[in-house]
Amino acid sequence: MRNCATVHVASLDGKKITGWDEKNLGKSVPANRKIADVSASDYDAIMLPGGQINPDLLRAFFDAGKTVAAICHAPWQLIEACIAKGRKLTSYPSIRTDVENAGSEWHDREGRHQRAAA
Repeated sequence: MRNCATVHVASLDGKKITGWDEKNLGKSVPANRKIADVSASDYDAIMLPGGQINPDLLRAFFDAGKTVAAICHAPWQLIEACIAKGRKLTSYPSIRTDVENAGSEWHDREGRHQRAAA
């Protein structure tokens, strides 16, 4: 059996988003949802590449026991949603102090997997 996923890209206004590539703007991708139209009950997981998201939506995913993935500067969003405390997190090195000040244990590693219950 093959694992598959349907991916939706959501942005504040439902319009394209542009990534960051080292020192310059990266590629743009179209969004097919507005953040306001996204509900945790419609998804199995959420991936945060950085940027901003409504902390209430993020908390809804977390409280439902769904997968929450955060890379680069996205752990800031975990901090804002009050779900970082007591967790082991990795992030871009420049936000290490913020991660630690939020009560998280910072690691310079590729990825971390933890259950929703701390």
